[in-house]
Amino acid sequence: MASQSQPLHFILFPLMAQGHMIPMIDIAKLLAQRGVSVTVITTTHNAARFETSLARAVESGLQIQVISLQFPCEEAGIPEGCDNLDKLPSLELGTKFFSSTSMLQQPVEELFEKLAPRPSCIISDMTLAWTADIALKFHIPRISFIGVCCFSLLCWHNLRVHKVHERISSESEYLVVPGLPDLVEFTKSQLSFSRDSRMEELCEQTVATDLASYGVIVNSFEELEPAYVKEYKKAREDKVWCIGPVSLCNKDHLDKAERVGGFLTHCSWNSIIEAICAGVPMLTWPLFADQFLNEKLVVHILKIAVSVGVEDPVLWGEEEKIGVLVKKEDVVGAIDRLMDEGEETEERRKRARELGEMAKSSVDDGGSSQLNLTLLIQDICNNGEST
Repeated sequence: MASQSQPLHFILFPLMAQGHMIPMIDIAKLLAQRGVSVTVITTTHNAARFETSLARAVESGLQIQVISLQFPCEEAGIPEGCDNLDKLPSLELGTKFFSSTSMLQQPVEELFEKLAPRPSCIISDMTLAWTADIALKFHIPRISFIGVCCFSLLCWHNLRVHKVHERISSESEYLVVPGLPDLVEFTKSQLSFSRDSRMEELCEQTVATDLASYGVIVNSFEELEPAYVKEYKKAREDKVWCIGPVSLCNKDHLDKAERVGGFLTHCSWNSIIEAICAGVPMLTWPLFADQFLNEKLVVHILKIAVSVGVEDPVLWGEEEKIGVLVKKEDVVGAIDRLMDEGEETEERRKRARELGEMAKSSVDDGGSSQLNLTLLIQDICNNGEST
């Protein structure tokens, strides 16, 4: 799809965290399967995590290369070798970890001067705000990859616009998210990520950079949440490409789940989209961040999950200190509702199976996610021809 004079070259920047890296590597494979040249830039220890997976892809003829940089752990005040969130000895170092990723900007800029073919665009994890400066310097579009669904993205967008949460003082008071296709309520505390002032500052910077990005890639599919995809596209001037479930590019990624009655999930989007692909209902136990939003989608809107009844989030990094308070009888009741043989349970299982089939169809030839991937590549190709 690239012009003869300038082949397309996508540069991917995953956040150094396993749940962010896995879908980004799958995106690299999807792009390379379309004949696009792909470079993944990460740090040395993280490159080793997916070396085997990408080696197989390269052996099959895909144009993917990985360039690894040394993470300045000592300069960042992080123990040597801890350049991934799951390697940090304490998540209290999380704020320092996120802020120190910007130390990679200068070596990346030096690298960009030498890359061939010339980079056509950047696909960056939303949290790596400094990649926007690189995109600006080299006059190429930056596309955010945000590992959540359009429902959650639209909730966040509408809350930023209408600021209803700022008018509520109580953390336990419910508020209605305005402008959504369905009635959706959360407590104020369920919408918070961190009470750390530095982390809040980083989040605000991330949001501002994301809003200024050329567009957004979402690991979802249009048939899953059509009304929310439509509204979020309006909010982002149509520059939203749902190309998921990206894990389905790995043909053997999921075992058959006919004998599985349900998945227990903490409601990260990765775990939810995997359960949807398997066509299996869920038992939800959210902790923090986007997880309460994801729970709302699968329990109340898609009706393919049962909640154990968690009301209060924990602070990120303090799960082991505080724990999650859920009554034993609530857990037992939720399991009973998920596993009984009643009409409601059968309807839930049926919806889960149907969505699983839709997920697979979306990535087949002619499917919505296949089409969106084509539109994304065409958009970047056209952008390159006009600059």
